[in-house]
Amino acid sequence: MVLWDGFVYEVASHLGEEPLAFGEIDGKHWTVVFTLRGEVFRLISARRSRKKEIEVYENQKNHG
Repeated sequence: MVLWDGFVYEVASHLGEEPLAFGEIDGKHWTVVFTLRGEVFRLISARRSRKKEIEVYENQKNHG
């Protein structure tokens, strides 16, 4: 299963818990909370990205 289309940006949660990932699916920005259990990716939640998250994602995508 493939979740993202292209570039993905991962960051530590501001709450210090599970990491966040920002990416695009069908041209729309999404933010997910996930955890890794060994080599298994476990999706905790997914939602459309907020404006600030889109800005961070696009900045990283364009400037690394």
